[in-house]
Amino acid sequence: LYEKALEIELKSLGSGHASVAGTYVNMGTCLNRMARFEEARDVYEKSLEINKKCLGENHTATANSKWGLADVLQHLGDFKNALILYENVLETQVRSLGPVRVASTLITMGSCVGKMGQYAQARDHFQEAAGINKLCLGQSHPSTADALSGLALVHQNLGDLDSALKVLEEVLEIQNKCFGSSHASVATTEMN
Repeated sequence: LYEKALEIELKSLGSGHASVAGTYVNMGTCLNRMARFEEARDVYEKSLEINKKCLGENHTATANSKWGLADVLQHLGDFKNALILYENVLETQVRSLGPVRVASTLITMGSCVGKMGQYAQARDHFQEAAGINKLCLGQSHPSTADALSGLALVHQNLGDLDSALKVLEEVLEIQNKCFGSSHASVATTEMN
């Protein structure tokens, strides 16, 4: 369907229109979910090029193209370039979007730098995201638990098992409140 929509948009709007870039983003998301990462990378790169020309470097649609491309690059193991794109996205989000979106990006950046073995930097990202989520969404919100889960993993990777256990207990408490004791997320946390 996206290919058909793209064909129509290309004929009626031309290859440099922002709507075409939006269709490329949607195609990239679909291809990414199908684990067709090289194809996803190609369409995200097209969307990014169009959005930069049409809307500018700092527009939220351009940030969405960068986010999708960064996610694909992470799947392809190119963490360094993914992180550069996430940092660009974060700059746009700080200027244009609310703190909850910033926290979500910080969680993703924490995961990315953690995969690169940069655990101290990952810890900082997860701590900042947890602080934002606690302030904006509350102590018992699932997004707060997500940031804390990342923080616990970093503590494990740094060998600080006492801190990891303490944070995981907090995550488990939040998940039990939000989802109930029989939810899959609770089971996963309990196994950690």
